[in-house]
Amino acid sequence: ALNANSIVKNPDAIRKEITQYIADIDLTDMETKSERVTVQFLVNKKNQIIVIDVDNEKFDIALKSRLNYQTLKTTEVEHNKVITVPLVFEKR
Repeated sequence: ALNANSIVKNPDAIRKEITQYIADIDLTDMETKSERVTVQFLVNKKNQIIVIDVDNEKFDIALKSRLNYQTLKTTEVEHNKVITVPLVFEKR
């Protein structure tokens, strides 16, 4: 898989959009103070996120339900290429 930097002209913009979509995930059941999660997705021709894989089962459903078919405002993305974005969830 390719990382976000090679497919997205502005990876920070995509990361920021994704962060907004997943901001309301409930972390109260998280067993550790922080969890690393890698999300693989592609962006279709309608500029919608299609999640392919989440490497952490605890976050799989929550991430897919919040991200799938969300339309990105960022338009400088190659369509139908796998993008890998690492995320860190921190319990407060």
